Amino acid sequence: MEACGLWFRYRNAPSYALRGCDLRIPAGCRLALLGANGSGKTTLLLHLDGILRPERGIVHLDGVPQAYDRRSLRRWRRYVGLVVQHPDDMLLAGTVLQEVAFGPLNLGAAERDALAAVERILAELSLTHLRDRPIHLLSGGERHRVAIAAVAVTEPPVLLLDEPTAGLDPTAVEEVLEVLDRLHRHGTTVVVSTHDVDLAHRWADTVAVMVDGTVGRCGGPEILGDRALLGAARLRPPAVVRIWQSLPETLRPTACPPDIDALALFLTRARFRDQPVGSG
Repeated sequence: MEACGLWFRYRNAPSYALRGCDLRIPAGCRLALLGANGSGKTTLLLHLDGILRPERGIVHLDGVPQAYDRRSLRRWRRYVGLVVQHPDDMLLAGTVLQEVAFGPLNLGAAERDALAAVERILAELSLTHLRDRPIHLLSGGERHRVAIAAVAVTEPPVLLLDEPTAGLDPTAVEEVLEVLDRLHRHGTTVVVSTHDVDLAHRWADTVAVMVDGTVGRCGGPEILGDRALLGAARLRPPAVVRIWQSLPETLRPTACPPDIDALALFLTRARFRDQPVGSG
């Protein structure tokens, strides 16, 4: 999937939200779309899902330029799923079962096939115990997970999520990431927009940093050590990167570990490896 030269300005806005934005999303990746508030992350996701149409530029799916007629958009929706930032904006049914079944039924699936798809996705994402739970009785983390299931049930090859961990406590964040990792292991390309650099560094295999409506740089998590890039994006380097860069070269691992726990484990092992036998 690829966005090529997207320009877009909201009605009556004084400036462009996207400024010639380019982004190539490798199939099967876990991509973190990083940027400060107002950098264009949400606007870009809405273009990738076909909800917004650029003034200039084009979106390609499997190398094919996308159109905006009804048939093309219907096909687009089968290829790309979008989970919005606030689950309450998309969770409208009475129970979890009804909510997750809405997607396949809306796409024309028979009731029996839709129910089978719902049961399958709930089992795959460890949500079966919530099957008959009313939506209004779910916790914040549970609502995020159900919102993901409601989109993932139609098995889109690409899943876009706008700030899926915003406002969640640490346990709920891990639950959401576990759901995303399960989908990724089944072959789904997962794109998460966030301003959480620590989450991006430890979770993503590809990182795109947005600066004022365009992608300033895209690459592996190591680009989050580029202080000039992050400064332009109004972000700070991840905590593990700051610690890693401050270590003496004799203690520093060749590549920065994904998180502080992994760095601490490396240093602990190095300490015992270098300790003389019989000492201590």
